Amino acid sequence: MNKLLFSLVVCALVLFTGCSDDDESPSIKITFTEITDSSVKITWDKVEGATGYSLEHKVAGESSDDNWAISVVGTSYVLDGLNAETEYEISMDAFGGTTVENMKLLASGSNKVTTTAATDKE
Repeated sequence: MNKLLFSLVVCALVLFTGCSDDDESPSIKITFTEITDSSVKITWDKVEGATGYSLEHKVAGESSDDNWAISVVGTSYVLDGLNAETEYEISMDAFGGTTVENMKLLASGSNKVTTTAATDKE
């Protein structure tokens, strides 16, 4: 499946199903490195059988209507355009399958990160 079609499928699953599944999904461990005032590098272990991941972020404590979903194929992503000294909640779902009909939620996870204070850039 091409990356654009996969992205559309994952986004549709996130929007219409809320990424829920009848079975309890294994947890994805999300870690953060390279934290700055406007970006953070997010990494996670590959989930067996996953063909892609849906990464969502929002300001911690805000409505889930204010979040942004991103479709990712690898096991790391640099999230930029963030506000300084702000706590963000990062959620991730791993999906397996090659068509809309057989797409399945394999694992989920979430974690929080706070960006650093802004620095003067001369």
